[in-house]
Amino acid sequence: MAKKDPFPNEWEEVFNLSEKDIESPEFIVVLEDSVVWDLPDPFCCIVRSYNRKDNTLREYAYKREGVAQRKIQDLALDGLELTILTKTFVATINYNDETD
Repeated sequence: MAKKDPFPNEWEEVFNLSEKDIESPEFIVVLEDSVVWDLPDPFCCIVRSYNRKDNTLREYAYKREGVAQRKIQDLALDGLELTILTKTFVATINYNDETD
């Protein structure tokens, strides 16, 4: 007998939600939440890269600053959009706003 999936996929329930059922936070709330972000102690940097061509998102966590700097340089040279989180700031580089 097959085991019951402990994490059932309920995509139909989400798909059928109306706009009224989905909470949309205000920009200022999102901004305030990003300011109080706490990076766990062993990590010095988290890098999130987004490739607009492939529509892929990857995330990297680093404990050593030198390794993180090399990875950021490599990803930036590839033209990817990067969001960088350290203990002191959150920044986005290579961001191209395609809305006209």
